[in-house]
Amino acid sequence: MPLILRRSADQYPEAGWPRTDTDWVVLNGPQVIGSISQVQGGPVDGQWRWSVTDLRLGAARPWTFRTVSSLDEAKEQLAIAWRKRIAEEGLSEV
Repeated sequence: MPLILRRSADQYPEAGWPRTDTDWVVLNGPQVIGSISQVQGGPVDGQWRWSVTDLRLGAARPWTFRTVSSLDEAKEQLAIAWRKRIAEEGLSEV
C-alpha cells in the first residue's frame, strides 16, 4: 500500500491546528509512520523537515530524519528510511 500524506490538522482535529499545506502526517494504512513539515524561519526557512515516527520501531536512527529542499524530496527520503527501518525490525507494510 502506498504511503499517504494527510494534513496534521485533519488527522488530529482536537488539537485545533490551522489547516495548512505545510504540516503533514504520513500514513501506512491507519498507522501514522512519520511527519513532514515546512520550516518557518531561521537559516533553513522554507525547507522541509521529515522524520520517521512509527511507534513500533523504537529509537530513531541518525538517518530517520532530515531537512531537505522540497516536499517531494522529503516524501521520497522518508519512504526509503521507513522501509529500511521496518525491514530491520522484520515488519511489513499494510
